[in-house]
Amino acid sequence: MVHLPRLLFASCLCSAIALSGCARKGGRDGGVGGGTDVLRRDEISRSGATDAITAIRMLRPVFLQSRGRTSILRQENTEPAVYLDDRLLGGVSTLRDIPSNQVIEVRYFGPAQAQMRWGTGNSAGAILVRTGSPR
Repeated sequence: MVHLPRLLFASCLCSAIALSGCARKGGRDGGVGGGTDVLRRDEISRSGATDAITAIRMLRPVFLQSRGRTSILRQENTEPAVYLDDRLLGGVSTLRDIPSNQVIEVRYFGPAQAQMRWGTGNSAGAILVRTGSPR
């Protein structure tokens, strides 16, 4: 019974460490949360931007940051993939073709979240643009 308090302490400590890994931080790697991972229609319209890439450059430039190569053996994307209404559109340059008045929301997904949602090929994350009727 002498070891029971130590065992209990070790068990609690391991649980606390494991659960702290489940906590989600906001920002670029946060994935699908609110706040800085999301750019909404009202903010875009106030910016005066005419297309999605201009709005993102002005309001959430971190969405566009290149990740850089992570492997010398594999060729992989170094910039986020762009999805328009959940369909792959292409690279970041395709955002020029999306008029800002049609954008409801732009959401950034970190690499892990993007690969879980859309599969491999999203090692630099993804930008999801949801559109609707123009305002």
